[in-house]
Amino acid sequence: MHISFSWLKNFIDLEDDNLDSFLETLTLGGFEVEDFESENVIGKSDIVFDISTTANRSDTNSIVGFSLEIHNLFNKDFINPSFDRLINSIFNQKSFLPVHENQNFNSCSCFYGRCFHSVQVQDSPLWLQRRLLAAKINPVNSVVDLGNYMMLEWGQPVHIYDLNKINSLLSADEVKIGVRRSDSTESLIGLNDQKFDLSSRNLVVTANDIPISIAGILGSKDTEVSESTTSIFVECAVFPPEIIRQSSKSCGLRTDAASTYIKGVNSTFLPFVFKRLSSLLNILCFAQPSSNSIIYNSDIQEELKSIKVRYGRVIKILGPIKSGSNSSVLDKETISSYFRQLGFVTKNFVASSTSDLDSYWEVVVPSIRTHDLEEEVDIIEEIGRIHGFNNFVSDIPYPKKVGKIYSIEILKRQFKSALINLGLFESIHYSLVPSLDKEVLLNPFSKDQSNLRPNLLNGLIKSSIQNFDQNASSLSAFEFGRVFIQNKESSISEHELVAGIMGGRKYRTDWSVNSDYETWYQAKAKIDEIFYIFDLSPKWVKVEEGISSNSFFHPQRTAVLSVDGIKFGMFGQIHPKISNEYSLSPQTYLFEFNVTNIDAARNLNSRKQYKSYSFYPVVSRDLNFLFDKSIEYKKIEDIINKNAGPFLKSIRLLDTYQNQNSKGINLTFNLQFQSFSGTLVTAEVDETINQIQNSLEENFSIS
Repeated sequence: MHISFSWLKNFIDLEDDNLDSFLETLTLGGFEVEDFESENVIGKSDIVFDISTTANRSDTNSIVGFSLEIHNLFNKDFINPSFDRLINSIFNQKSFLPVHENQNFNSCSCFYGRCFHSVQVQDSPLWLQRRLLAAKINPVNSVVDLGNYMMLEWGQPVHIYDLNKINSLLSADEVKIGVRRSDSTESLIGLNDQKFDLSSRNLVVTANDIPISIAGILGSKDTEVSESTTSIFVECAVFPPEIIRQSSKSCGLRTDAASTYIKGVNSTFLPFVFKRLSSLLNILCFAQPSSNSIIYNSDIQEELKSIKVRYGRVIKILGPIKSGSNSSVLDKETISSYFRQLGFVTKNFVASSTSDLDSYWEVVVPSIRTHDLEEEVDIIEEIGRIHGFNNFVSDIPYPKKVGKIYSIEILKRQFKSALINLGLFESIHYSLVPSLDKEVLLNPFSKDQSNLRPNLLNGLIKSSIQNFDQNASSLSAFEFGRVFIQNKESSISEHELVAGIMGGRKYRTDWSVNSDYETWYQAKAKIDEIFYIFDLSPKWVKVEEGISSNSFFHPQRTAVLSVDGIKFGMFGQIHPKISNEYSLSPQTYLFEFNVTNIDAARNLNSRKQYKSYSFYPVVSRDLNFLFDKSIEYKKIEDIINKNAGPFLKSIRLLDTYQNQNSKGINLTFNLQFQSFSGTLVTAEVDETINQIQNSLEENFSIS
C-alpha cells in the first residue's frame, strides 16, 4: 500500500524532519515499511511510503484507516476536530443502514446504489490527480478517478456504470439492479477487453437479470464510463471475502478491488462514503442525484461486544517494563489511558479490594476493529503495542523443568547415522502426491499434489529413475517421513516410517576380484548391521504370497522383519516389472520400516541381560558344504543349531562360491565352541562336527 505523506498530514500533524522516528514507531507498531522515496508529483514534492499491513488489519488499508492508526500510535490529535467527531459518531452507532429485505441481492452483505444525471465528465483537478499518482494509479477522468479515490481514502471499493449504456443494453425504460450467482451459460467482456466465461463460482451484479459486472472484481466493457457519459449509476457494496476469493480464482484475475474485498471490508464507513462520493460528484462533475436510492443491508451490527481485561493477566503476559535501574509493571492508570488513546470505551472498571491483580476492565472496542479484536489477549497485545514492545524487559524465562529428547527421536538419529555410515544419502520428498482415487484434499495446490502419500518408496524410486535418465549413478538413499494410510473404516491413520533404496551398481569387494552387483544377502547384512546397533535381532520371514503386481517388492525375494511379534516392515529386491519398465538394475534393494514399531521393540528389550564369562579357550572349526541353490539358509542354520550341542557359541558364514555351470552353491561356515566348565578336547568337538555333518547329509543330500 502506497501512502502519501502530504495527504496523511491533512489528517495528523506530522513533522517532515523526524522521519526516522516516524518509521521506527511504525515498524514497532506492526507495520513493515518496504520503502519510501521523495517524488515530484505534477510539480509538487511529496514523500511516498510503501507499507505492508498484516492480514488481520484490513482496517488500515486506506488513508483514513491509516490516519486513525497514526493517531493511536503517536497519540496525536486530528488537525480537523470535526473529523474526530465524525469518526466517533460512526464508531458508536449500532446499525449503519436501514434494513430492506430484497431477494435480488443474494450473497451480498450490503448494497447502496443511486443514479446521477447531468454528469459532466472532464479531467480531474490537480489535487486529485496527485493523490492518485502517489498511490500508483493513473488518472482517467473525473468520474472514474472519484471511484478510485474513495477506495484509497476509505478502503471502500466503488463501481460506477454508464446508465445510458445500461438502458441501451436492456432496451427497457425501467432498470432493476440485483446481485446473484452466475451460471455456465453466461459470459462477459471486462473493462480490460478480456472475455470471461462465467460459472456458479462467480458473483455478478445484474440489470434486469443481465450481468453488468463481475461483483467486486471488474465491470463490463458495455457499461464503461466515457467522456460522452451524462448519466451514471453508482454502486457502493460489501461482498463476502470468501465469495470474491472464489470468483477471482475462477476468473484468474486479481484487481485492486478484489484484493480489498478479500482482505475484508467493514460496512462501518459505507453510508458516509456514499454521501461523500455523492458530494464530490456534485462538486466536480455537477452530477444531480435521483430521488430514489437502492439500500440493502443484511449485516446489521448488534450491541458492540464488551471484552473483560484482567489486570493480572496483562501483567503476566507483558511482564515488567524498563524503568531506569528498577523493573516495574504497567499501572492501571497507564492502561486506562491507552484504552482512551485506542478509542476503546471502558464500560466498567472493577477494582479488587484484596489484590490489584484481580481488578479488571470491561472494554468496548470500536466497530472498525471488531474483526481482529475478539478476545482478552488481543486487547493485551494492543496495550503492549501502544506502550512499545521494545520498552518491556526481554529476559528469557527460566525453565522449571529441563527438557529431554524422546526415545523415538534418539532412535531416528542413530538410525540416520547408521544409514549414512553405510553410504546412503538422506533425501526429502513432498508428502503430497497425485490423486490415487482415494482420499483427495479439499483444496489441493494442483492435480499433482492432490493427495497425501501412502508410502515413502514411491518418491525414492522416482528419484532413482530421474538419476538414471540423467546418466547419473544409481541412487542409494533413505528418507524419514510420515505417511497416511486409509483403513477399512475409511478413516486415515498417520504413521512414521523410514524407507531406503540401495544397490543397483557394481563395486569391488577385493582388488583381486572383478566388480559385481551387490547380492540380496549382502544387502540383508547391512540391515542386520543396523539393527545390531539397537541390540535387536529381527526374525526374517519370506513373503510367500500377498505381494501384488502393483507392489514395489519382488514377489519371490521379499521378507518381513519382526521382533517378538512386532512387525517392523519389509525388505526385498525391486519388482522386476518396475526395473524392466524404467531400465533400473534388477539388483536394486528396497526397505520400508515403521519407526514407532522399532522403538516399541527396542523399549521391550531395553533391559540389559548379562551373561557369565567363560575363562576357557574357544575351539574354532571351518566347514564347507555344497548345497542345492533352492535350499534356504535359515533351514541350514536351524539344523546346525539343533545338532551342535550345548557348547556352540556362534555360527558365521565365511564365504560363498558358485560355479556358473553348477546348480549348487558352496557355503563355508565358521563354528566356535566354548565350555564354562573346562577346556574342550578335540574328540568332543570332532564328535559334534560329525553329528552336524550327518544331519545335514540326511536333510539336504549335501556333499
